[in-house]
Amino acid sequence: MPNTNMKIKIKAATGQRDNSELIGCYFQQDESPATTYSFYDLQSGGTLATGITSDSQFSFSFPNSHITWNITPTIVPDKSASGTWSNNNQTIDADESGTWTAVAVPMPEGEEHSAEDDDSAASATA
Repeated sequence: MPNTNMKIKIKAATGQRDNSELIGCYFQQDESPATTYSFYDLQSGGTLATGITSDSQFSFSFPNSHITWNITPTIVPDKSASGTWSNNNQTIDADESGTWTAVAVPMPEGEEHSAEDDDSAASATA
């Protein structure tokens, strides 16, 4: 049975060059146990991290990437999330860290997602 809990999608992120990679990723509360979340990459549809709890840092890497991301989310179930991010991108001289915000959005299972449907890219700020 597919997970029917709301998806909390990252709509805006601040920081240096890598911040836009977070836009569109989303959290979804797990069905069991209902106290944890999974974090997904909207582009690949893949799971990036599981067993996430609010206010606890977790780490992940995007597929085909050697960069490790660290995120600390504060999650309001079925409503929103926000937090900090950092990564170890060695190709950038600047500090790679920032903040992000996410909101619950209806994204039914099986629904195709296209860039035309997504207004989040315009929300990214450097």
